[in-house]
Amino acid sequence: MKFSKRLASIVPIALKQVADHFTIPENFTSWPDLLKFATLYSLIGAVTLSGFGPEGTQGLGFVAAIVHWFLHLFVSMMIMISVNSIGIIAGLQAPWTLILSVISLPFILAFPSLMIDTVIGVEEQEAEHTVLVYAYLQEVLDILHPAISLAAITVLFAARTVTLTKKLRESLVHKVSTEPVLQTVLPQVPHHLEQDLIRIQAQDHYILVVTKAGQAIVHMPFSQAVKVLTGFRGIQCHRSHWVRYRHVLQIDVDGSAYRAKLDNGDIIPVSRRRYARVRAETALKGQFRTNNRGA
Repeated sequence: MKFSKRLASIVPIALKQVADHFTIPENFTSWPDLLKFATLYSLIGAVTLSGFGPEGTQGLGFVAAIVHWFLHLFVSMMIMISVNSIGIIAGLQAPWTLILSVISLPFILAFPSLMIDTVIGVEEQEAEHTVLVYAYLQEVLDILHPAISLAAITVLFAARTVTLTKKLRESLVHKVSTEPVLQTVLPQVPHHLEQDLIRIQAQDHYILVVTKAGQAIVHMPFSQAVKVLTGFRGIQCHRSHWVRYRHVLQIDVDGSAYRAKLDNGDIIPVSRRRYARVRAETALKGQFRTNNRGA
């Protein structure tokens, strides 16, 4: 009786752990997370399909069948993700990006599918008698119906790429956009400080302006300075600090406090409310690293 009660209390916890591990989050935090879930779901789908022994892989061993279906599922997911991402970067809106990825799937998948079938040994390539164009069209027709099923599975991953790709698009736009000359928005900054702005800091009715070439005190309210710096790729990371993203090297997490280390050696605070934004923007440039030191 005690064992039954104990089992009844353990099972829901175990099922929740499994569900949490295999459930795709609403918003991926990074492209590696997306790749991890695509690989995991491709493997699960490959093992499941191979267990049913479908006609397409009846002549293969169980391991070879798993490899065959894993490659098809994984490549399909990568195609859906890629087409969806390209559509978003090009400016298309949902659901058109998903529609485009579903329609294009069989036509793009036909190429790798031919190679996979030949390498795995599902089909023998008759190069002497088969015209490449004919073989491609035949493969498109053969996988048209399965591709619809694959699309139903992989469309979830394509949909989950929206947030990541929008961030990527913003990053690309930022890279090609031109930031203003520092002295045009802050005329009081001496010209010998040049243009490479790192950060500003509130000091009563003044602000401390720090550049790669040095620093200066300027008579201007901090709130007004933040407004005129909207053309720069940076953020007010704290109530009295503004920082340019490109100069953030890492963020140290010390208990409940966050501190950004800059490439000039300065260390400035980052508020909890703005931490996620700083992390997201600097991570896109490959400059983010968290050093979790604990309390």
